[in-house]
Amino acid sequence: MNDIWSALISNPAKTVVDNFDIILKELLANMGNREWRVRQASTAAIQDLLRYAKLERYEGQLEEIWKMAFRAMDDIKESVRKEGGLLTRYLASTMVTKISNSNMIDNDEKSQEILKQLIPFLLGYNGLLSESDDIKNFAFETILKLCNTSSTALKPFVSDMVEQMITLMSSIEPQVINYLTLNADKYNLKSSDIDSQRLNIVGNSPMMEAIEKLMNLLDESMMPDFLIHLSNAVKKSVGLPSKVTGSRVLVNLITRHIFLANNHGDELLKIASGQLKDRNETISKSYAIAIGYIARVASVKKLSSLSKKLHKYYFETEGSSSGRQRIAATTSEAISKYSSDKFQSIASMFLPLAFIGKHDTIRDKETAKLFNEEWSDSTPNSSTGIKLYFSEIVSLIEQHIKTTPNFQLRQVLGSSVIEIVDKLGSSELSSGSIAKMLPQLFSVLLESLVGRTFDGKEKLLDSLVMLSLNCKSFLLSDEHKTAVFDKVCKRVLDESQRRNKKYVKLSVKSLGKFLGVYGYVLDDRDVYYDS
Repeated sequence: MNDIWSALISNPAKTVVDNFDIILKELLANMGNREWRVRQASTAAIQDLLRYAKLERYEGQLEEIWKMAFRAMDDIKESVRKEGGLLTRYLASTMVTKISNSNMIDNDEKSQEILKQLIPFLLGYNGLLSESDDIKNFAFETILKLCNTSSTALKPFVSDMVEQMITLMSSIEPQVINYLTLNADKYNLKSSDIDSQRLNIVGNSPMMEAIEKLMNLLDESMMPDFLIHLSNAVKKSVGLPSKVTGSRVLVNLITRHIFLANNHGDELLKIASGQLKDRNETISKSYAIAIGYIARVASVKKLSSLSKKLHKYYFETEGSSSGRQRIAATTSEAISKYSSDKFQSIASMFLPLAFIGKHDTIRDKETAKLFNEEWSDSTPNSSTGIKLYFSEIVSLIEQHIKTTPNFQLRQVLGSSVIEIVDKLGSSELSSGSIAKMLPQLFSVLLESLVGRTFDGKEKLLDSLVMLSLNCKSFLLSDEHKTAVFDKVCKRVLDESQRRNKKYVKLSVKSLGKFLGVYGYVLDDRDVYYDS
């Protein structure tokens, strides 16, 4: 065939150029021919043909050329697939070179016209969403090469590409990982352990690297549109890889593009906080950590709203699940850890909850650990922290100890009061602004003890007795002896006469401690009035 061609055509280059469009049309048609030899020859020929013309000559047919090239890659015949692979690599190399040079020769507009066709094609069902692994992998490699160029010609496509790449992250995850997640019990695996490995895969994936390179092209004028696409991606993403990628993009904005994020902190906070309720704890935790970074640029007003939401998660979550409480702890601890400078000005919104939550070893030790780390890292020592946030802590205790139907939470609140008394001691409790809140604190504890016995109620009684032992001058003062002391005496005596034998054994010990200090004030009739 080469001999015939050489004999008939005296100037091959000119002939091909003059008849380029006709030849291209014929070759594209024959790439879908029933005969494999015709398909193979046409695929090889089109690569040779394209070398005779500049990209602008066949720019309008690029999408069709890519489509048929990918079709050849998925051909039933191996030799056709081989030629298809060579053609797609030539096309990719040409495209990447063109885009790379666009910065230098000022032809961004032409490059953008090419990208308008190429990018949707590569991201669609003929590319990354193809059922063929070969096509999918090649489309993926081509996208990465385009991103690695960091060409300014990519700027108009950054927002859409990042959105598509986030949503596609789950689809390119190996199916075996998805299978293991759904059948973890069969293989004696924990879903949380599998999710941790999936997180590592996402963080080290080439796709994540490509997203980060695209984000390097962002400027202030692009941010409003970028945030709209990012929000859409986070909302509509399905699967852990895509969801977690969204959270990593948020963190990347703060750690690497803080000047761009400064004016959009509240929008970023809204995107992240909307994912805290996700049923997958790994996903919700990743957004909780993202909020820890976003707090650097969020407004105090929005952070105040967030703190109220976390209070609601912790105190008002129904049922025995500890997921919401743990997310409240993770978010609060992340803000103190990753936005420490900002946290100093908003600590009163978060630390009172941390002080109470660090006693929550009854319901969930992980929650208690996170809150304890936050409290320890954010206060010089526990007694100083209690004094700084005493009124806020007491207000929280008062707000929830009366109303919560959760008896375990009442134990947590009681344990909090015990630490307050233990750390401050009688001298601190009887002085300054703290002393002014003692009537309120006694009232809270007295009301919390009203009603039937329950597991852990002795904690509340212990807290009342300890507070009483450290506030002797307060209770025996003329002002409070009748209003507070008499009520405390009656409550301690009443609790020692409950019918629950297990509880009575403990409450009698508390009575003994109380009488050890105040016995001389009471006459025998007071102690044995019901005997």
